[in-house]
Amino acid sequence: MKTIINGIIISLVAFFVPIKGVLLLVGMSILADTIIGIYASKKAGRTITSKRLGWGIISKMFAYEVAILMIYGIEILLLEDIMAMFLDIHLIVTKGTALTLISIEVYSIDESWRSFNNGKGIAFYFGRLIKLGKSVKEHLPSGENKL
Repeated sequence: MKTIINGIIISLVAFFVPIKGVLLLVGMSILADTIIGIYASKKAGRTITSKRLGWGIISKMFAYEVAILMIYGIEILLLEDIMAMFLDIHLIVTKGTALTLISIEVYSIDESWRSFNNGKGIAFYFGRLIKLGKSVKEHLPSGENKL
């Protein structure tokens, strides 16, 4: 019986190995959102309980990761041949789902960031980074202006 259970577990792990990076990215985005959310709560003076925090991160992580695993299973077992007739992108549904979930987390991070940073969010700092890159490019000698 133990051998059968081990075989099932090993088979499931092997089945989901191709999306380990996607699962990791989604998990990291949830973790980043949690860290920024904790910091924003501390800055606002709100109390953080470990029970609420633990339940929130565990339930979100479980829901997001299981959703990606299920979408991947559906795509591989049911949709792969149909999708291959129209698109040449492997795992597009799984990647699209992950991108949607990550964008939700990024929006939440931006919202939290704005709450403690005078309304300046991620776009403000991204714009500053672009301006910095342009100024560095302008100050390079003409022969080295290949940024």
